[in-house]
Amino acid sequence: MVHSLPSNNIEHNLIALNHLQQYAREYNKAEYKFYQRGFFKYVKEDSVFFIEEIYVVPEFRGTPVAQDIMTAFFEFMKEENIFMYYGKVMKEDKQYKKRLDTFRRWGMSVVSENDIYTTVSKMIVKEGTT
Repeated sequence: MVHSLPSNNIEHNLIALNHLQQYAREYNKAEYKFYQRGFFKYVKEDSVFFIEEIYVVPEFRGTPVAQDIMTAFFEFMKEENIFMYYGKVMKEDKQYKKRLDTFRRWGMSVVSENDIYTTVSKMIVKEGTT
């Protein structure tokens, strides 16, 4: 699920992101991977990541920065020997279609769907394997 903070200016949002970083680990068993302009909140289940939340500072959404964050997170998953990652897109979200399209652009596929959410996932193929 992707959330946003009120957007007054970049500096305000970066300060807010720093506060999120400071308190994030107290939230639940999820882990966080922080980047300068966003973060991923995930739960590691053996060699699988469940992505709980993706946050990109509002001024950088829809820009190459969002793709850069995804690319960096993908590299992190490979380093962690993750072979699959998945997430849920909540249908009540006003941006449901946009978020689903974003995940598809990132190479994720719809694997299941119900009245509440759509589950998307992607397998990670390591170099040198078939």
